[in-house]
Amino acid sequence: MAPIGTLYIANNNQVPGKVIRAVAAITGSEVTIASDYVHFETNKKPEFLAKFAYGKVPALELTSGQTITEGIAIARYRRQKQLLGTTVDEEALVDQWQNFTYTELQPRVLGLSALYSHATPYNKQIEISTKDTTNRALEYLNSHLASHTFVATERLTVADLALASILYGYFRIYIDAAARTKWPNIQRYFETVINQPKLKEVFGEPEYAEKAATYTAPTKEEKKAKA
Repeated sequence: MAPIGTLYIANNNQVPGKVIRAVAAITGSEVTIASDYVHFETNKKPEFLAKFAYGKVPALELTSGQTITEGIAIARYRRQKQLLGTTVDEEALVDQWQNFTYTELQPRVLGLSALYSHATPYNKQIEISTKDTTNRALEYLNSHLASHTFVATERLTVADLALASILYGYFRIYIDAAARTKWPNIQRYFETVINQPKLKEVFGEPEYAEKAATYTAPTKEEKKAKA
């Protein structure tokens, strides 16, 4: 099958890009990944901005010349009906769990990552608040998955692709060995999704934290680099 177009992504771990590649794998679509794309460089060049005026990735240029931006829109372009839900009720559930993933889970793990990597100033109260809301969301998810193989319907949907992509980061920095004992249904679910034969290459081998990441003060060298 000929490629449907060229996809520009920041890196293979970028969540929207991972979801798009997972959809392509499930639907049997071929997408060419722009190998010469350099984030914060390529997307500032006039020739890139002529196609994608906002300069944001992921961005897809179809072979027809049509361009599409925003991860959800690009992923939707090649979805099969099954990935969206086969009834109106299922479609609503798929949307519900996608919204939960992108509004309740993704901002929390990004916020913690930013605190711990010194990308944002450390604030103890923000850390506590973020962990509280994160734990509440994960408790809810673990409870739901106790009686569900997949998150939205009885079959794999795009909601699962989005959720598994976000959980990848959680297992790396937040859901450590103790948390995996506390929330076993999340790990079972995660491994069910990423080990689908067509998805193994997209997700690769996950990293499981033995201990959750914590804040450590920046070194003198890091402080100098930011000065």
